[in-house]
Amino acid sequence: MLLLSTHSKVEDTQSVSERHGKQKHVTKPSIVQSNNDFMGGVDASDAMLYSYMDERTVKYWKKTTFNTFSRMILNSYIIYKQNLSAGCNAMSRLDYTIQIVDALSKEWLEEKNRAVGK
Repeated sequence: MLLLSTHSKVEDTQSVSERHGKQKHVTKPSIVQSNNDFMGGVDASDAMLYSYMDERTVKYWKKTTFNTFSRMILNSYIIYKQNLSAGCNAMSRLDYTIQIVDALSKEWLEEKNRAVGK
């Protein structure tokens, strides 16, 4: 494996992980440790994003469009949950997504019906 970084130095780092009550000493390159320390949020975001995405489409532009749209919905859901008043129950992410899609499609259908009715 080849790794390239302008931040990390060529050195190994020692880390201790504990699992099931046993300690394990691990030596890894500092670039790998740096990546593990700072990329957790990106990995968690991707995991949340792909739980509802369908990757079966083969058209690249469709994948890009749906990925962008899904990220916007996920980010707005996170902001929605952060701004909830204390004691209020948050709707599920699926329900939130359905409401957004319904609202956008309703607006589009109304516009389409107005154009056809002219």
